Order: sequence, then C-alpha cells, then structure tokens
Amino acid sequence: MNMNDSMYRELMEGTDLLYLLCKAGSYELVSMSRAFTEAFPELRERLVIGESAKYALDFIEAHTDKEMFESQTLLKLHDPDRYYGVSRKYITVAETPMIALYALDMGREIRRELRKKEELADTIREVQQVSEAKTLLMTRISRDIRTPLATISGFAELIREETNPQGSADEYLRSIAASSERAKRVIDELLDIQLLEGKKVNLKTEELEVRKFVSRLGTVLRPIVQERGLHFSCGVRNLITQSVRADRVALELVITKMVRNALTCTPKGGAIEVSVAENVRRGEMATLTFTISDNGIGMEQAKIDELFGKGPIVKPEASYAAAIRFDTNVALTYIKAMGGTISIESEVGRGTTVTLTFAFPIAYKRENEDTADAARDAKILVADDHALSRSIAEKLLVRAGYKVTCAEDGQDAVQKFKEKNGDFALILMDIRMPVMDGLEAARRIRELAVPRAKTVPILAMTASAFEEDIRSSLEAGMNEHLSKPINPRNLYEIVEKYIHPKR
Repeated sequence: MNMNDSMYRELMEGTDLLYLLCKAGSYELVSMSRAFTEAFPELRERLVIGESAKYALDFIEAHTDKEMFESQTLLKLHDPDRYYGVSRKYITVAETPMIALYALDMGREIRRELRKKEELADTIREVQQVSEAKTLLMTRISRDIRTPLATISGFAELIREETNPQGSADEYLRSIAASSERAKRVIDELLDIQLLEGKKVNLKTEELEVRKFVSRLGTVLRPIVQERGLHFSCGVRNLITQSVRADRVALELVITKMVRNALTCTPKGGAIEVSVAENVRRGEMATLTFTISDNGIGMEQAKIDELFGKGPIVKPEASYAAAIRFDTNVALTYIKAMGGTISIESEVGRGTTVTLTFAFPIAYKRENEDTADAARDAKILVADDHALSRSIAEKLLVRAGYKVTCAEDGQDAVQKFKEKNGDFALILMDIRMPVMDGLEAARRIRELAVPRAKTVPILAMTASAFEEDIRSSLEAGMNEHLSKPINPRNLYEIVEKYIHPKR
C-alpha cells in the first residue's frame, strides 16, 4: 500500500482505530496514538519515538493467535477482559516501507451490541406486559359481563318454569334469553379475535371417550340449532375404538365453529347433522372423521377457496360470508395445532359438507371404582361467591329433585366436603372466588383423605371463558367447564350424565 504524507495524516486523524507505525527492518517507532498506550499500559514505558518498537510487535504477537496474526486478520487478545481486533499491514509512506499495527476496541463493540440486546429485551418485556394486561382485562370483561348475564337468563328461565307465562309475557322472557345468548356470543367473538391476533394454542390431551364426547356435543348444540328452527342429529358410525387421547376443549371448539357456519347458511326448516366415524386403525393410532353436513344454500368453489386464504381479521357481523371465514380461521388454528385436516364440499342450493380428520393415540379406559356409589347419591355441593348465581343454581337443581348444599367460597366448599365425609355425588364450583378460588379448592378436595375425594365429579361453573381458564380448571382436577350464562337444559343433562352415567 503506497501513501503520501497527506493521505497518511488523513487516515490516522480520521479513524477511531488505535495504531502504531514503525519502519520496516529497523522497527524504529515513527508514530503512535495516545490511545494505543492507554489501551496497552504494558508497552507505555518501552515505546519512545525514534527507538525500536519491536517489543510492541512481539507483545501483540505473543498475545494473539500467531497463524491468524500473520495473515493480518482481526483478532482478539487472549486476556478475556480486553478485547481488541488487531491487524498488521505493510505500507509505504513517502517511499519508506513501514509496518502499521492497528487495534480496534472490540469491547466497545461488544458493549454496544449488549446494549442493543438489552434494549430489545426491554421492548419485548414491555410488549409481553401489554399482552398480559390485555388478557387480564379481557378476562375481567368476560367475567363482569357473563355474571350478570347468567343472573338475568337464570331468573328468566325460573320465571317461565314457575309461572308458565302466556302471550306477550312469554315472548318478553324469550327475548331476554335470546338477548343474553347474543351478548354471550359477542364475548366469545372477542376471545376469538385475540386468538387470531397471534395467541399461541397450547394443547392439553386427556382420555376422551368418543361416544360420551359426541353425546355431550349433541347436548350442547341441539338447543342452539333447534332454537333456529332447524332439525339436528348427532351420532356415531362405524366406531371400534372406545377412547382416545385428545384435547377435548379444542376438538369441541372446532366442531362448534363448523356447526355455527352451517347455521349461518341453513334457512329455517333445514337440517344439520354431526357424525363421527373411525376410518382406519394403525397400531396405537385411531383415525377419526367428524362430518358436519347441512342442506342449506351452499357455496361456490371460489368462496370455499377464500375461506382458506390469508387476509385481515374482519368483524364477524360484517356479512354472513365474513362470519363464516372468521369462524373457519379460528377453527383452522386449532385443527393445525392438533395435526388434523379439513375439507369442504359444497353445492349451491343443496348444502355443504365439512370433513375433519384427526389421528389420535388410543387410550385404554380404566373403570371408575366409585361410579356405582356416586350414581346412588344425589347430593350436590354448589360453591359460588355470587349470591344470585348461587341462588339460581340451587333453585334449578332443587327443582330437578337434587339435594343441594351451598358454599360461599372455595375454603367453605373444602370444609363442607370434609365435614360431610365426601357425601356428595357432584360439585359445581365457581373458579374466581375470594378467600380461596375454585382451582385451589378443587386441588385440595382431590387431596383429602375422605371417600370420593379423588373421583367426585367437579364441574367448573364460571364466567371465565378463556382457553387458559378452561385448561386450568381441568388441570386442577375438574371434570367439565361450563361457561355462564348456563342453559338450564344443558345443566340438567350434564349433571345427569355424571350422577347417573349408566342410564
């Protein structure tokens, strides 16, 4: 490299590099930066302009990888507290061969990068905090709206049963129930939007008895479909495997979304059918196919293709097509998480068939030793801190012939279960309660050394509708999660299923 004096001064004065310059051959020190001696105090006393700088070159060479140093590659000193990239170059200044030794403070670069990483980490933490705050807010909104809704719809149902209203009075009560259901759906759609905005799906597999799952599904969906003036059927075909390991919550959500789509496309007087069949069984895996069919208006192939396309999240109420795409996108999120597939066949004017296929591990069911004993007892423990909700649940159950004991919080529920020596056929447990919440109460009941503590069915009856709340209730030892407001018919059928499972 050839340089004149002006080029040399411009290079040295315009760079942040630490440098030392000496003549080739004699190693006579020509120039060095003050920062160089500050960076290498070991050389400070030995470096004098006009004298040999070979000691400095030998020192740097001894503290770096020799092979890399000779190839003039940036390196770091072996001292872990001092990181410098060093490079030795042969240059010519004013026709004089010289050796230029450069050093770059890599520690400064590392510290800069560390600061960037810390700033990025701070930003990520802030985003996570905002997300957690949003989830907490949504949970509170869900609870604060669902609790009064449960009270309104519950008392409306009780009034209808006790007074047998006629004419406009009955119409008013039905309108209250319909409005409550509509408000509940709005809350569900808010939760769906949060999922589509990037919320990760965490699956929780459990032993799932297929026939009971389908029966429970029919219990939940039948009144919704029939309320719209449609015929509904839900059943099992060609089933060999009795139980599989699957995420019950996610599977039920997917099928419910597809039934909602069918409701959107099927006029009054039409029909919707849900069925499950076992296609193939290989080793320890069973392939189940869930089919949702309707005889509604149908869709063109182009519309079907749009359902699987990517695009912005739309408001579900915008149009029936937007509502279908919205529910399909939510379902697809869970289908992919479960490793399943979906296909849609439709014909305009004749209806649509949605086919969901999943391969689940086979589960070998263990008999519940306490089932027979539980079926002979009809005492139910209801734990809810909300007085009106507790009163509604008690009245509905007493009306159905059950004996009810009430608890005002989780601690009270645990104490009453213990005092009665586990003499309850079933427990209805709110999740969010003062003193002790329902999750902790369920765990403590499962740990009690009293009869039925391990096997008594515990149903979460709560206004918490988030996926995390549902999973938390199952992980705490609960058997089922019922979101408020609760449909009395659903409540009766689910309670009956657990108290008299063999009927």
